[in-house]
Amino acid sequence: MTKNEQLIRVLNEVMAKFGFEYKRDIAEAAGINYTHLSEMISGKRGVTEKSSGKITASAKKICDRFGVSPDFLINGTGNVWVSEISGNQNGNGSTQIFGDENHVNSSTTLDKALDEIAEQRKLVAKAQEQIDRLITLLEKAK
Repeated sequence: MTKNEQLIRVLNEVMAKFGFEYKRDIAEAAGINYTHLSEMISGKRGVTEKSSGKITASAKKICDRFGVSPDFLINGTGNVWVSEISGNQNGNGSTQIFGDENHVNSSTTLDKALDEIAEQRKLVAKAQEQIDRLITLLEKAK
């Protein structure tokens, strides 16, 4: 399988797993230029740097954002998905987390969670104000 065939397979799997309709949606979610992604698909650009053989920044963003294995993308070896998040459990206080296809999209997941928390805090504050007003009205009615 050529590198761009591997990339196409990865993109098709990402589309299926994350519910994307178009490859443009993948590029947007990964924070890369769609033209750049198209050139990678067509083979005009590689998933690795020609001089060093290291993964390109755009290919790395796809791997990081969607939990894709860089080994699979570059070499076609192993699984498409990163299947393990590991630490070290040797009784030294460190932890080890195993799971099937576990990954955290740190920036987008964290940003969404923080936005949701901020919204919930606003709603709680508004509810508390309404409770305080009701208590005041009840006390005046006595």
